[in-house]
Amino acid sequence: MSSDLKEKREEKTEKLKAVKLPPFRFKVAGRSIIGKVRENNEDKMEFFIPESEELLEEKGAIFLVADGMGGHNAGQIAAELAVQTFLRSYLQDNSRNALQSIKNAVTEANKLVYTVACGISEREGMGCTLTVAVVKGESLYLAHIGDSRLYLIRDGSAKQLTEDHTWFAEQVKMGITSEEAQFSPFRNLLTRSLGTRENADVDLAQYTLEDGDILLLCSDGFYEYIAPEEIVEELNRDISMGIFNLTELAEKRGGKDNITALAVRVLREEKPKGGFFWRR
Repeated sequence: MSSDLKEKREEKTEKLKAVKLPPFRFKVAGRSIIGKVRENNEDKMEFFIPESEELLEEKGAIFLVADGMGGHNAGQIAAELAVQTFLRSYLQDNSRNALQSIKNAVTEANKLVYTVACGISEREGMGCTLTVAVVKGESLYLAHIGDSRLYLIRDGSAKQLTEDHTWFAEQVKMGITSEEAQFSPFRNLLTRSLGTRENADVDLAQYTLEDGDILLLCSDGFYEYIAPEEIVEELNRDISMGIFNLTELAEKRGGKDNITALAVRVLREEKPKGGFFWRR
């Protein structure tokens, strides 16, 4: 980026900060399917958009995807426990720091899943990924553990905001080529997950959002078969049909795992009659 363009963008940002803009509104579309191989769906997606302007300003809008692991339906239970515990804890947390509230909620979710896994023999070793996006004011707050992903679609490209916590990703970071690492039997091994250890090692980050941005939260059963340019093309056209088309395509191309995708378009529009609008 040239220095002139950078200065203009910074100047625009400062002007926007000086003006009280209307809050973001949301269009939401999500789909979670079992795929061709699995007997049950261990993915879980959820979102919570407060209708109260006061609560929206205080806590923001919350979007989550979790991908469970463990036999005897344990993964499904872990994902459900993680998502519901996070929501409950985050909404009840009194911290004024958004990232601290999010971290506290992840800690509570990890504690419950870990406790259940330790206390019930059939649940031993269960856990899940957890990817959380909280849109509060102008900011996106992110929490992530595992190999589900969060993408930001802007200006014709899809940027991955999360880092995969897998053996494969760590080996590539250490210098092994992706071609060499992809044939390893450990390529899909998670190096971090929620509920499998007493303490959760979670990534936290904050980004500034712009009008028209699209967020995509998805499980590995989705992104393994879908290219970033396909995500951009489909979701820029229409997020509802885009999510349907992309999940169908992921199943057609493989479907070896559960397939989950949750898209959110943020819009700075006046509040429509009847409250918030969203599509699921």
